[in-house]
Parts: sequence; structure tokens; C-alpha cells
Amino acid sequence: MLVNIEFLSNEPIENTISSMYYKYDKVVFFCLQKELQNLGKSTQEFLIKYCNVKHVPIVYLKDEGMDESGIVAFYTAIRKVIEDEKEAGNDVVIDITGGNEMILVAFGMLAKEFKLPVHLYDFTKKQFIEFATDDNDLNPYKAPVQNIVPTIDMMLEMYGCCIDYNQSGISQYDYNDSFAEDIRNVFEIEKKYRKLWNTFTHLARTNFIPNKNNDVEVSQKQICTALSDKEFVRRGLTQGILNKILKEMNKKGIITLSSLTQYYMFSYKNSNIPKLLGKEGNILEQYVLVEERAGLKQGMSGVMIDWDGHISTPSDDVSNEIDVISLDGYTMTFISCKCGRLDANGARNALYELDTVANRFGGKYVRKKLALLDEIGETHLNRAKEMGIEIKYY
Repeated sequence: MLVNIEFLSNEPIENTISSMYYKYDKVVFFCLQKELQNLGKSTQEFLIKYCNVKHVPIVYLKDEGMDESGIVAFYTAIRKVIEDEKEAGNDVVIDITGGNEMILVAFGMLAKEFKLPVHLYDFTKKQFIEFATDDNDLNPYKAPVQNIVPTIDMMLEMYGCCIDYNQSGISQYDYNDSFAEDIRNVFEIEKKYRKLWNTFTHLARTNFIPNKNNDVEVSQKQICTALSDKEFVRRGLTQGILNKILKEMNKKGIITLSSLTQYYMFSYKNSNIPKLLGKEGNILEQYVLVEERAGLKQGMSGVMIDWDGHISTPSDDVSNEIDVISLDGYTMTFISCKCGRLDANGARNALYELDTVANRFGGKYVRKKLALLDEIGETHLNRAKEMGIEIKYY
């Protein structure tokens, strides 16, 4: 039996990453904080469910501080477990990912005494690093590799939440081979008419409703009546600008335009297009998602996250919608997309909401990004930098 010994960190990914990559029969955690019992339980369940680990005991120890007596007590407790495993004929390895100073001292001493392989995962370098127990001794980390590739669902479950697929807009698109090209073409038009794009999508959603063959036929009178509404007038969407947008969509093959005279008659290229126009912000979200999924990264948009990981009635659940989540290896990126101009309050709220949700559900290694069409002020750029949020203009 191969036994991995490590410290139970308050960061979930630090507790699971070694067992996702290497195949262990048993993982023994040592923990100094009683308040981590819930995390310990969820870690046990995760390793058994996803990582093929058969036994995951957790040894809770009294934290006696960083002085010599505290280190000796910690060292003695771990030494007893190692001795028992060795006497049972088991191979023992040590993972020090996420360990503090006392953990590193104790594990280092034991690794040298018992000549045990030691490693940790470096999240910056995205690789496991093996350590020598003295100047001339590097014990190879001989655990068999299973390299379980986590999904976004697995990563969120690790952090105690889950995706509410009943409320999320994840599956509404047909992600075929031409989808990325369609997104890029529509996004080029959106950028050109960025100040009017939300107004245009509102008009399209309420008037250019396709039949089952994706064909649209609407009288010019109906469109002119809609455009005479004071909100459309205030925002500056005229019939002339509308016609220009439709002609550009036709030129890029997004629609096939037949008439702009007595009737607005055209066909959408596919069922994705009217869905993309069905909500302000869809195009930017999908464009960002296409970018994130490049290089074989996983990605989802319109993700509704249930805070406690147990789906119940909407009135009882606490949830947040994340515009885009991507996963590159073991690192999640949470992205908020804003296609309209943000005032001071809007920019501040966007930053704090993204920071709160990403830190809660993505942990300390999460990447945070705010995708914008319009610039925000220097004050908010500086605040974003302090919060570790990347600002990207499109």
C-alpha cells in the first residue's frame, strides 16, 4: 500500500492536488485547527469520490505553537504514524504543499530520518518539485501517476459550492465548429456600434423574432413604431443606423438579408444568432469565452453558482451568476463582462462583486478578470490592481 502524508491546509486545492496527479491507496492528513473539520470531511469525500483513494484518516492535533516543544509534539505525532505504516509494510511519501514553517521543519526531519520522498506543487511554475533530504540524497518520488484532470464542476465542488444548471445559461448554444467565427464577426460589429449595441439587441429581441427556420419577417411600420419609443429616441438608435447594422451583419454572413423596405425580411445564419442577441452582454461574454477556451482550456459562460452546494428552491438558495469561468490545469479564472459604460459606483461594485465571488469559490490561486468595452477611471484601475484583478479592454 502506498501512503501519502500531508498537512490539512485551509486552501482546498492544496489538499487535493497531489492525489489528483499521483495514485495513493491512503492519504493521512494532520491538522492543527479544529475549525477545519468541515473542510476535512469534504476533502475526504473528494479524494474517495474522484481520486481513487481508499482511506483518508485525519489526525487532529493540539496547536502548541512554533516553539521547540510545539515542533517536538507535532514531530512525535507524525513519527508515530510513519512508524506504524512502515511496520505494516507500506511505502510512505510526503507532500508539503501549503505547509507552514513548523510543518516544513517537522516533515523535513522525518523525511531525512526515514529517507522518504518529499514533494510540493508549485502553482506559479505549474509543476511538482521534489526535494532532497540532505546535500547528496534525493529520494525519487515513485508514486504512480494517474493525472486526473479536474473539471470546473469538480473544482467548484472542492470549494463547497456547485453549478445550478436549472438557472444557468450554459447549454443554450450549439458550440459547433463555426461558432467561434460567428462570435468574432458579430463582436466586430458590436465594437463599431458599442454605444448603441445594447439598444439594438433590445430591439432585435423584442421585434426580430424568428420562426422555426430562423426566418424573420416584420413590417417596416412595426419597426418604425418601436424606434419612436422615447427610450430608443433618447439612446439614438435610428432606422438608418439599424439598417447599417443589418447590412453589416449580412456582409459577414450572420444574416441573409432579403428586404429593408416595406418589410424587414432576413434569415439568421443559425439558431445561435438570435440567442446571442437575446440578452445584452451575450456577445461580449461569448467572445471572452472563445478566447478563454483557446489552447484547450475548459470554459463556461452564464454560470449560476449555488453557495452551499445543495440545490433547493430558488427562494431558499443563495447564488451568484458568473459571466465566464475558465479552467487551465488547476487554476480557475473568474471573469465579469461589462459591455456598457460604468460610472464610479458601477465600476466599484463590479470590482468588489468579482473579488468577493472569485475569492470565495476560487481560492487563493484564482485569477480574476474584468472584461470591458469602455474605459474606467484611474482610481478604479489602481483599486483593481490592489485586488489582483486584471482589467482587459476589448
